[in-house]
Amino acid sequence: MSIKSKFSWMLFFLLFSFTTWFQCESRAGAAMNQDDGENNGSSLVAQQEQSDDATAKDAIEIKLPDDPQAVVLKYHIEGGGRRSTEEDFQPSTLLQVLANGTVLVGRNDPRATELEYSITKEEVRELLDDVINKNRILDITTDGIKQSMEDTGRKFFLLNAPAHRISIELPNQKHEVEVDALVSTRKFYSDIEQIQTFAKLHDKFKVMRARAAIGTQDKIDKLMQAIDKKFKEQYSEGEPLTIEDVESAIIDEKGRLLAEFKRVDDDGTRAFAYACTVRRSKKGKTSITLMRVGLPSSKKREAEKNASETDDNSDK
Repeated sequence: MSIKSKFSWMLFFLLFSFTTWFQCESRAGAAMNQDDGENNGSSLVAQQEQSDDATAKDAIEIKLPDDPQAVVLKYHIEGGGRRSTEEDFQPSTLLQVLANGTVLVGRNDPRATELEYSITKEEVRELLDDVINKNRILDITTDGIKQSMEDTGRKFFLLNAPAHRISIELPNQKHEVEVDALVSTRKFYSDIEQIQTFAKLHDKFKVMRARAAIGTQDKIDKLMQAIDKKFKEQYSEGEPLTIEDVESAIIDEKGRLLAEFKRVDDDGTRAFAYACTVRRSKKGKTSITLMRVGLPSSKKREAEKNASETDDNSDK
């Protein structure tokens, strides 16, 4: 099979997996009580406003360790199904930020190489301030998340689920929290603030990892401009993909960039899933493949749900 054919199949598999997950999770989300969802949505907004007020008053001072090589923030995924074709493959910690600003990016894909780049110490402090003070990660605990899930009364089971873990290691603060099967639980438990906050940080760390592979901000901007151009050539409507839509980005053993982007847009009337793969050779030659597939809109899913409930009631 040619490289181009493999690339097309890779994109098709990415889009198929994404749309299958979206449809399954939509059905799971439909199991939630609509009134509770609306009330919880309002509650989340109120909680966030209270949290913002509390953040300014209770901000924790960010003290970096004296040791410049000390790890201050760590993000990793353990267990679960992994893409591996090598029996002896051992994944490494996905993201580590050191006190001196070094950012170490590990791998959970045997094709990837381990990478690193640097940020300033001020940027390290800003990152930790965002995680600790703005997102209140110290108030989120693994047991608290599990209890909140149990309190909903909704059961969610997933075999061989990966554990997503965030660790903070500062002289005055040490904290670790994890969420199982984050990709699924963030959708199924969309009303649990702790999970949504964790998921937001997960997305932030994905972008940080992608920066190691794609390169400087200038290179990121140029790549997104190229994707934007491709998007507008293929589609007359819709919002182009952004760096926040990145799913993964790696540099393989031959120095080639392989990046994947995905997003679902749903305006209530129409819904689309977008998938984009980018391949850039070591010499800088870039190829972009973009696909879009239609999905049932939120209004259509709601109508189908109501019709199903009506049928169930008429059978009683």
